[in-house]
Amino acid sequence: MDIEKENLRELLLWFWGMVEDARTKLIAHQVAASLLRVAGLAEEFDQLVEQALKHPSPLLLAKNQEVRDTIEKLLGEEKSSEKLLEFLRNWKPEGPVQ
Repeated sequence: MDIEKENLRELLLWFWGMVEDARTKLIAHQVAASLLRVAGLAEEFDQLVEQALKHPSPLLLAKNQEVRDTIEKLLGEEKSSEKLLEFLRNWKPEGPVQ
């Protein structure tokens, strides 16, 4: 059972890493696009996106870490499968974090 739990933990953390990366990139593009529209500087788009990706929002980083910590905690407890299913059923990702 421990091997299965470890595999599940690795899978969930890998998946969450993919979600973190996608959310960070999406928000970076949204911020850059908004700034370009306001400033009328469409040619600087790539540079703005690069900067936004290098410096993600501290709030986004904190929310991502909170989910990682919850996964680690749930899989470390007895009856972790039940608690993990409950967490996933109740988890409601929020809109853009800025």
